[in-house]
This record gives sequence, structure tokens and C-alpha cells, in this order.
Amino acid sequence: MRPGVLRPRRHWGFALPGRGFALRGSTFRFRTEAGHVYVTVNADGGGRPVEVFVRTGKCGSTLNSLAEALGRLASLALRSGADPEEVARQLRGIKSVQTRQEPGAPVAAVDSIPDAVGRAIELFLGDGRQGAARGAGEEGAGLFLPLGAAAQA
Repeated sequence: MRPGVLRPRRHWGFALPGRGFALRGSTFRFRTEAGHVYVTVNADGGGRPVEVFVRTGKCGSTLNSLAEALGRLASLALRSGADPEEVARQLRGIKSVQTRQEPGAPVAAVDSIPDAVGRAIELFLGDGRQGAARGAGEEGAGLFLPLGAAAQA
């Protein structure tokens, strides 16, 4: 095998695709009852989501470890061939504590961290990196802005 080339890993009897050196993606920031959560969705060369990272502002906490586990499992599902829309659908609508979205707030309020992951995948699939995020805000709904999008708006 050539240096720098990743080979597929075996998992449950089938090969998972290797991760390339660099992937393109978007990071979305959401407000939850536990503070801000950052969800990064990365795609392979064909634009299909294959990797999800979830971070909260509470490093070393139980909540942050559960968020990391959620990202790892979503990534495993995506790399294993699960339909990204189905992964998002399964996570959307999971509720924890009720949150309230103030009109014109710069960050989207979501019902839970899993709900934020589902919304981030949906936004990524709908090219939320640019147009879809801005369109939601123009209609007066909660804003779903990836990091840096506010500066471009």
C-alpha cells in the first residue's frame, strides 16, 4: 500500500470506506437548553455526508461525551451506507427541555442536541451552507446559520 493512502476498515463483516486526507463540510451553531452546540457535517468527494462531529461548550462533561458519541454513531451510519435523509429524520424532533426562539435571534433554537444534528444534516443536504440558511431567516423563521455565514449575509 502506498504511503498516505487509507484502506477500508472492516466493520461487522463489510468494508467501511477509508477517510480521505481532507473533506469539505459546514459547521452549524444551534442554541439548546444546555448552551450552544456546534455540528460539523463533512462530505466525501461526491458531496454525500460521511462524517458528523458534535461539540458542546462543556468540555470534559458528561453532556459533551454523549454529544461526541452521537456524532460517532451518526458518522458510522453514514459511512455504512445509511440514507442521510433517514438519519436526519430519525434524529429530528427528539425533545428535551422546551426552548423558545426569540424573533430575529442570530442562532437557531432546537429541541435537543439530537434535533440539532438532524437539522444540520438536513441543512447540509439542502445546501444550507449558503442559500437555504439565508432563506429561512428572510421569512422570519429561526435562523440556521453556519459559522461565517452571518458575515457573508
